[in-house]
Parts: sequence; C-alpha cells; structure tokens
Amino acid sequence: MKRLFFFMGLVGIFSLIAGCGYTTSGALSPNHRTLFVKNFENKVEFSENNNSAAYFPLLEVKAHDRIVDRFLFDGHLKIVPEESADLILTGTLRNYEKKPLRYTDNEDVQEYRVYVTVDLKMVERETGTVVWDEPGFVGEGTYLLQGTVSSNVAGSEQGAVDLAVQDLARRVVERTVEAW
Repeated sequence: MKRLFFFMGLVGIFSLIAGCGYTTSGALSPNHRTLFVKNFENKVEFSENNNSAAYFPLLEVKAHDRIVDRFLFDGHLKIVPEESADLILTGTLRNYEKKPLRYTDNEDVQEYRVYVTVDLKMVERETGTVVWDEPGFVGEGTYLLQGTVSSNVAGSEQGAVDLAVQDLARRVVERTVEAW
C-alpha cells in the first residue's frame, strides 16, 4: 500500500513539473480591480461611398452598453464611477460594414456578414499610463436573407448587428482580462 501511495505521489509531482504551462491567471494587475467605461463616440462616415447604406441609430450606445454588461457578467472588474475607477476604457465607433458572404446558384446574395469596428484604449486613471490600445477592434455577425437562423446566424441585418456588438463585447473583455 505504501508503494502505491509513493508511486501515485511521484506521478503527481511529475505531472505538475511536466505540465504544458497553461494557467488560468489573468492579464490584470492585482491593483486593477475597478473600471469605468466612457460613453463611446460615433465617428462612422455614412455616405454613398461607404460599403453600407444603413444607419443604425445609437450603435455607439449599444456597443458601450454591451461591453459594460459583459464586464459585469465576467466579474473580474467592478464597474464604478469614473472618479473611483482604477482603469478607464474609451472607445470610438469607426466603421460599420456589410459584405456578402454567400451566394445562391443564381448569383443572388444569400448571406451577409456585418462588421462593427471601434478604436479602444484602456488607461490607468491615476497615472494616465496606457494599459492597452487597440485601433480597429472588430466584432462581427452574420445574417441570412433566406434559410434557417440559429444562435450565431441572425435573420435580419439588425439581428446581425446585435450579434456583432455581442461579439465585440466578448472580445473586449477577453482582451482585458485574459493572458493569451
């Protein structure tokens, strides 16, 4: 019986030493516990030359709110007023784009992908030190003009915009809290 425990102990120690290096530790400094997300600015140029003729009112508000919701869901950072935050996240909505993704046999568009692009910057409130700066951060979603919709494929452009904003929020939180 002693040999079995000794052998199991050796196997356990060897497993720890020879591990793959994966860790669940985050990218956040221990002194970064709170966050304030400033209202996003909308700098999308809606014109005839733009790839998209659609305008989605308050898209910057939707992006801001989904990012705040995702941080609340994640729980690594507490959302607080600006004056008591360790970190401040600022964002500017830069682009909305819709591109054909799939065609039917008759060359008609069957599926579109939408892209919501923002410029993001996270800084320490007290020092002004930039923690990370990501211009051109993109969230994406798809929608079908005909066919079956699912949890990751919407049935309308507005639904795809919602999916893109959710994707953007997920990526922002991952960028902030995960050490990949």
